[in-house]
Amino acid sequence: MNIPFTVSWRKDFPETMHQNPAPPGDPKSLCLYDEPESVTLMTWTPERHIQRTKWWLTQASLGELHADDQAVEPMFFSPSTTIVIPHDLHAGLAKGQVITVSAEKPIIAGKERFFIKAEWLAGEVNRGVSVNLLEISCGDVTHGRVYSAPNNLQGLIDLFDSVGIHVVELIRDRLLRFVVTDEGDEKIEHTAFIFTLPIRRGDSSSVEREQIIGFYCNKSVREMADDFEVRFGAHGHLNKVPGEALRPMAGVLPQYGLEPMEVLVTPSSAKRCEQSGYDSNQGKGVLVGVGALGGALLDIWVRGGWRQWSIIDEDIFRPHNFIRHVAPCYGLGQNKASYCARVHNFHFDDANVSALSGDACEFAKTNNEGVYSSANLVVDASASLDYPRAISWIKNVPRHMSAFFAPSGNDAVLLVEDSKRRSRLSHLEAQYYRALIELDVGNTHLTQDLVRFRSGVSCRDKSTVMSHARVLSLSSLLAEQIRLASSSDDAQILIWQDDLRTGARALTKVDVHKSRVQDNVSATGYKVIWDEGVEQKLHSLRTSALPNETGGILVGYQDLKRKHVYVVDVRPAPWDSEGTPITFDRGTEGVEEDLNRIASRTGANVSYIGEWHSHPTGSAGMSALDRNQLEGVAENMSVDGLPAFQMIVAHGEVRVSGKGGARG
Repeated sequence: MNIPFTVSWRKDFPETMHQNPAPPGDPKSLCLYDEPESVTLMTWTPERHIQRTKWWLTQASLGELHADDQAVEPMFFSPSTTIVIPHDLHAGLAKGQVITVSAEKPIIAGKERFFIKAEWLAGEVNRGVSVNLLEISCGDVTHGRVYSAPNNLQGLIDLFDSVGIHVVELIRDRLLRFVVTDEGDEKIEHTAFIFTLPIRRGDSSSVEREQIIGFYCNKSVREMADDFEVRFGAHGHLNKVPGEALRPMAGVLPQYGLEPMEVLVTPSSAKRCEQSGYDSNQGKGVLVGVGALGGALLDIWVRGGWRQWSIIDEDIFRPHNFIRHVAPCYGLGQNKASYCARVHNFHFDDANVSALSGDACEFAKTNNEGVYSSANLVVDASASLDYPRAISWIKNVPRHMSAFFAPSGNDAVLLVEDSKRRSRLSHLEAQYYRALIELDVGNTHLTQDLVRFRSGVSCRDKSTVMSHARVLSLSSLLAEQIRLASSSDDAQILIWQDDLRTGARALTKVDVHKSRVQDNVSATGYKVIWDEGVEQKLHSLRTSALPNETGGILVGYQDLKRKHVYVVDVRPAPWDSEGTPITFDRGTEGVEEDLNRIASRTGANVSYIGEWHSHPTGSAGMSALDRNQLEGVAENMSVDGLPAFQMIVAHGEVRVSGKGGARG
């Protein structure tokens, strides 16, 4: 069943708003519904249709058919032919660039339509048809009746004249500008006029929308310049007094056939940003790593027009990568950064993604090609421990964020430096591990059984089973959260966990503490890093044990490459420990089990690094007994060539000492 057409009986029925297009002389067709017919039919009845018709006639007679809160009407109904023009048409034409068009013939609602894509001619090979697009800006138009676009020049002139637009003058002036500026090729046999119509609600109202409509003409600019008397004579002199406007036309207007076209504009990065609901942010960023996560982040941000990106990756695409990478699978063997940049720059001509192959840390150190100095945000999606630890000790680089998945593919993590880089990625990593040890989030975050597969012949060619759906789900989350975090000055540690059975997603927001750094501890050459969260726990354990000493093991990790040691946590005294006001003997019950639990919850990244104990009175300086303890710990750690460390907490004071270590 179709909804019946409702037309006027009177031949002199007035022109009003909200009428459907109808051929000249045909009855006026009333536009009764603003929903598609398929939707309207769900609640349509003949009785309701009659009531709707009465309502339409009443509102039209009162001049209230168009509601005040309803958007202004366009001047023209959409033609059946569509042309898509570049967003930078005006700038490109001013530079003398050439437009080429290609056409598709899609079937829409059972009818064949023309869909024309206009692009800038790239290189010497023209695979389409060259066309001159002539932009014309019209004066403001007050909305009212919606017209069917005319299919000949005289109809266009008559219609525009009726709404106060002197289109002949506009066309002649535009042809003159084309000829004078030599902005295109006059001999190109196809021309299209692109009219921009600013539309207002009332004669004294401000403009509320613009309609862009095109008219295609199978004529060259050279022919038109003659027909509209822009030039005259065998030598093609301009038909104007020098320094003045064109002389009026003496002859008759040419009779051209026109093809009206709906005009769509490719969205610029600013428009994509606006349509994505993002705050305008056209800053520059660096993305380190364009694997599954980095590739998805880049795709989301480029589509959303958020920032311009330089991407760094020295890896190449292998067959298994395309199972969960957003890039098309034609890039086998190509550098990931270069290929991803080409893909996005092809699809979005203003993306301006630049690619670099190599070590991101070297680019940061040397500022090669000015990549880091021109950016104000760097996102690390490398899934590497090395880059965030290395970059944390390089000065004069932008604020960093690090995003990664847990190996299970169910959890996502975001580490965010504060805007002044007081809490850097390596500092946040240690606090992230402590959260896994202490909080419920660590119960399953890194402890789930993982299924792996071989992606190559090398023993290192292993990858974790993870679906493209999981990559997209977590990447979308991280893309939004990185964007939001960039508008805040605060450091953050965020962990999301998905329950695939229920679809629930939980967030754990970890408190960030100011870091402490002590260089060349006890002349070992090692830098020791801890944070105020560790100190708070030390003071709390000391206070709870007063008047006796207490203590326990230190857990953390070493970066022997850089001679850095990170204190992640201080563990409470085992139950079989013995403390007095002047001595402490740490017990052993449960220590091995605790270390195994810590290794499991942190992916084996955190382990034993030394001992700590408290001084109930006095300073945190080392006693003879303390030195003996450190000697013993150092001897045990020396088996693996590792340094040993001791922390002492006193009232309002924490000191760290170290000994040993094979790498110098």
